[in-house]
Amino acid sequence: MNSPRPKLSYEFALVGVTIIWGINFPIVKSALGLVGPLTFNAFRFSVSAVLLGFLYLRERRATASTPRTSFSWRYVIALGVLGHFVYQMLFILGLDRTTAGNSAFLISSAPLWTAFTARLLGYEGLSALAWVGLSIAFLGSATLVVAQFGVDLGGSKTIGNLLSLGGAVAWGSFTALSRPALRHHSPTELAFWTIATALPLLWLVAYFEPSPDGWMAQPEVWGAIIYSGLLSTGVAYIIWNAGIHYVGASHTAVYANMVPVIAFTIGIIWLAETVTLIEIGGSSLILFGLYVMRKAY
Repeated sequence: MNSPRPKLSYEFALVGVTIIWGINFPIVKSALGLVGPLTFNAFRFSVSAVLLGFLYLRERRATASTPRTSFSWRYVIALGVLGHFVYQMLFILGLDRTTAGNSAFLISSAPLWTAFTARLLGYEGLSALAWVGLSIAFLGSATLVVAQFGVDLGGSKTIGNLLSLGGAVAWGSFTALSRPALRHHSPTELAFWTIATALPLLWLVAYFEPSPDGWMAQPEVWGAIIYSGLLSTGVAYIIWNAGIHYVGASHTAVYANMVPVIAFTIGIIWLAETVTLIEIGGSSLILFGLYVMRKAY
């Protein structure tokens, strides 16, 4: 697991993750008009658990003769609850109580929380140039969100805004805290066990959520569950963990800022949406921030 590999290949893979997540947004959004968000989450994470469990068992058989190091399973359980239950609940409940623009703006701060947590706990020490790159990428992401959705952080949305900010802190912390666990667990193994840990909690809250009648007969819902479960919270999480291990938590986290760029590009290509100079400027800042981060490593 610790053999040296070129960082550039993992960065290309992380770009692939941003494409998966960028496509995931409109697909999931269309499905959530037909099924409750908690129910959708429980089903898609179940698909992810099946896929990751299969890949993990194959990996175990292939590396059966390799000596394995032990690591605190309580830590892994806590990590799964934080990243796949607490974050998901804060994100969904926050989005329900504030605007899409407010939520996207606040969630886009997650890479900064990753860098802060990693620095606070001594996992990574970022250079001044790396902090500049992170800040530029966040500024670009914020600019793009404001241009597309608008942002209003007024008093009527305070609860939703705080929940969304909590979601950003949870995901940012989860990314940073995954770093030490990945010294003992492979990216696939950690992805599987953290999702398996959170899955019973996701089903518990989904059980109490009322869902519209007849949603199980809707093919677009099942298409979204399969796409999101296999790719967005399945394969993408393996790549994300590999990026944390081989590239670094802070460097990996900043790629999340590319998701709105991908969504923006999809809107232009597929939906023939108009482009504004502000959107071009925000996208350019994100890409420049990523470039600065690469130069810092």
